[in-house]
Amino acid sequence: MIKKYFLSILTAIILMSTTIAVEAAENNFSKSQSIAVVIVGNADFKTKDFFKSVEQFFKSPTEKPIIVGSKIQSKYQTYWLEKGLLSEGEPTQVDFIEFVNYSGYGKIIYLKIDDAVLDTHERKKGKARSRSSITVNAFLVDSQGIKKVVSETQEEDSKTSELRAKRGAFKKCVEEIAKVFNPLL
Repeated sequence: MIKKYFLSILTAIILMSTTIAVEAAENNFSKSQSIAVVIVGNADFKTKDFFKSVEQFFKSPTEKPIIVGSKIQSKYQTYWLEKGLLSEGEPTQVDFIEFVNYSGYGKIIYLKIDDAVLDTHERKKGKARSRSSITVNAFLVDSQGIKKVVSETQEEDSKTSELRAKRGAFKKCVEEIAKVFNPLL
């Protein structure tokens, strides 16, 4: 009786651990098939407004989820911390590839943003306008290497703020980059 009871419990434990292992493997497979977007640049570009622009334009033709936001940005920061740096370093081609492997995602789109060029000028008496010019160098990378590079520069004017001008220029850049990258995802 005790032997039967023991065998029943042992069988249940083995079945549960097998189920958990299969689910974990499926989750890892799913993640390795996913795509993430990492913004490389100063903190101005790592806010929800900028993440929304990325989400708006990057679409996978196979309906794979495209991950963008603070979670993947934190993972990127942790990658640099483990390399001994307290803040993002200047990434190299090797860093881009290593981070794909480190993150567990199948592909990473890196949006490397140069500092925005900002100026304020008057259009009419007493009415100032802000202009932002932004260059985004985009890299589509998998575990084997860099698959595609696109560079885009755009400008945007705003009657209300420099931040709005930066958002507008960034959004235009992302829209153009997505036209090239989306079919490759």
